Amino acid sequence: VKDDWKINSQQVFADGKILDQIGGKMAEGHITSAWHWKHKGKGLEDMIPGSFYYDLKAKKLYIWLKDGKNPNQRLIEVSTRERLIQVGDLEFIRVSGLTLRHGNNFKGNAALVFDGRHCIAEDIDQAWHAFGGGSVMGEYLTFSRCKFNHNGNNGMGGRRRGHRILNCETNYNN
Repeated sequence: VKDDWKINSQQVFADGKILDQIGGKMAEGHITSAWHWKHKGKGLEDMIPGSFYYDLKAKKLYIWLKDGKNPNQRLIEVSTRERLIQVGDLEFIRVSGLTLRHGNNFKGNAALVFDGRHCIAEDIDQAWHAFGGGSVMGEYLTFSRCKFNHNGNNGMGGRRRGHRILNCETNYNN
């Protein structure tokens, strides 16, 4: 157990393998109704080997490894950041050649968010974000040769106009 854990983490990995989430709280509205199925229980008493549970009120993160061994002797990664990269209201920005892993979510955010105009994301390999992978929120954005896989809700999403999505991959998303 990790005491005084203040982040509502949605994903925990042990030695690179994702653990099952027990219980959990997501943002209200359509996100909650689309998300409830992934839980294997509701509380601490429902934990099984290979799972984790976050007690929101007590601010405690519980981890039970599949083999029952001590988590302090393993590589444990817990998602904390809701957006891994956000390009704000900017123009002509290029982001290229990055690998992004293990993003958190509480409000329906994507790992990679572009809000600007005439920006480019290319050769991005993103996976395992609690909600979405890539988000085109600006205008005339180009995503080229990007991978958005294993995300809790969607591989890509967005709004506005003029976007180009070229040779991108979205697999194993909810």
